[in-house]
Amino acid sequence: MGMDVSIWTDKGDEILRDKHPENFLSRTFADLLINGDLKDIAKMASVKITAVIEMWEYDEDMNWLCGDDMSESQKDAVIQKMKKNNERCNNNINRVIKTVDILINAAAKLKNLADVIHTYKEKHHRKDVNQFYKEADEFYFSDFHLDKDDRNFGYNFGFDLRIFQRFVTYAKEKGATMVYFIYM
Repeated sequence: MGMDVSIWTDKGDEILRDKHPENFLSRTFADLLINGDLKDIAKMASVKITAVIEMWEYDEDMNWLCGDDMSESQKDAVIQKMKKNNERCNNNINRVIKTVDILINAAAKLKNLADVIHTYKEKHHRKDVNQFYKEADEFYFSDFHLDKDDRNFGYNFGFDLRIFQRFVTYAKEKGATMVYFIYM
């Protein structure tokens, strides 16, 4: 199992009513965001991905983060922090497009990314190092320039980034000024 992630905009349903490019990314891409691996890949590629990370930190419904066991001041602190996170996404679409374009160009030049990621996970004693994940990584990080889609493993990294790029560019053309991730 994994988390589903899609790209959403301030134009919401308006953009999704028409035929539009895909806005769902693979569960592996979601895992890269959750585990921080995308940041590591960006470092290897010498790319700052702050705009993408800010999309991940955006949250439309801040109240779910506040547990019943929290005091009112704790809840207020959580909500204030989330409001600041959300504000960073205002008018972010140009920064996101630029970041994704740079990441695509830089990642395309990385060699043996699956081996590098697997070695990194082993070095840091990550629990997700096993044969299945090694095979999944080998698929996901292979053939960057091809749009690969596999029933068992989902998309490859290059395909995810190109889906991301196409949808955000389309959203801008349709008048969106803000993009962020929603996850389920």
